Amino acid sequence: MGGFRFAGLSGAEHRLTAGAWDYAYHTGTFTPAPGGETMQDRRLYPNRRIILDYLYQPDGSTSFTNNQVRTGQIDWLNSSGQGVDFSDGQVVRNQWRDLEMRQDQDVLKFRVFYVNGSNGFYDAGAVPFDSLAEAPETGHSTNEKLCLVGHVYVVRTCIEGHYAKFIVRSDECAFRTVTPGDSAPIRFAGYGLTIDFRDCDDYGKVYVRQYAGAAPGLLKPALPYYYEITGMEKQVFVADLTFVYRAEDLWTARLSPGNLAVYQSDDAGATWHLLPTQVDPTHAALSVQGVDAGGWFALAVRHETNLAADLDRSGSIDFQDLAVVGEQWRQTQFSGPSAPDLDGNGIVDPPDLALVGKQWLQCEAWYTQE
Repeated sequence: MGGFRFAGLSGAEHRLTAGAWDYAYHTGTFTPAPGGETMQDRRLYPNRRIILDYLYQPDGSTSFTNNQVRTGQIDWLNSSGQGVDFSDGQVVRNQWRDLEMRQDQDVLKFRVFYVNGSNGFYDAGAVPFDSLAEAPETGHSTNEKLCLVGHVYVVRTCIEGHYAKFIVRSDECAFRTVTPGDSAPIRFAGYGLTIDFRDCDDYGKVYVRQYAGAAPGLLKPALPYYYEITGMEKQVFVADLTFVYRAEDLWTARLSPGNLAVYQSDDAGATWHLLPTQVDPTHAALSVQGVDAGGWFALAVRHETNLAADLDRSGSIDFQDLAVVGEQWRQTQFSGPSAPDLDGNGIVDPPDLALVGKQWLQCEAWYTQE
């Protein structure tokens, strides 16, 4: 989920609870900045890929600017028993790791794995990575800290007592472990996607990424995002997919819910194939069954017409098209997949309304991209 704004007593600690559909609730504390209002990012990351960009200071000083600094990057897929040793610059499974990340329900937390009385870590907050030139000498804690994307943390290492700083990033790619015989659907909260593996021959991982913008190569009006589903290498599987779209995106794109379908591309947008789609406008959902390969998936119109007055691309001229003309009446700047200035004179006016009436309830020249 995103952030929220809270107005409260300035200088006083407040305890708030954040949650989202299909996520566990999480409660945290923070103190509003002077003025009594602050913004806190309480995004929850269930099994999301975490990236740590770090600097390690091996000479024991607090400086992150001298020539002794070592740099690196760690890709961290949350897993039990994994930690990071900054002196080695890698995710390791051994006794002497500096930091561990564990999952408490759907919340990722950092913790110091090995406590020797002189180590710990410090949350510097959402500050520019380069702005933290010196490690603080006090304020290091061994308490758990939320893994918050965009926050800079400082670690005093467990053996050497040296310093490392790192910033948390995420590539917005979520993954789940697929278990053979487990009939429970896998819900990717925040993505509007549920994958139900009704057949799978072995354990595997499925990855989901959502891209903003038009799907490359799909020459159809579509919702302003598309999905990439990967993983399950060398696994034989059959899955049912359910996509829940946002009503505001449908309205912004001027598309009809009854005319949407799911398209798949297995060659990075070079070709797209219409999938047999079950449409549930009541729940803003599209479902496809029997998918046995990953790739790109987009939500786009099933049918198109060559009728100019089909402004919402629903496949026919109806009340929705009339509403588009009414909303943009006398306007000279237009929105939606088809401009309501049907006669091209630069303004929405009576001749445009007349053309809608002329083509009323027609649905000619349908074609389907297979």
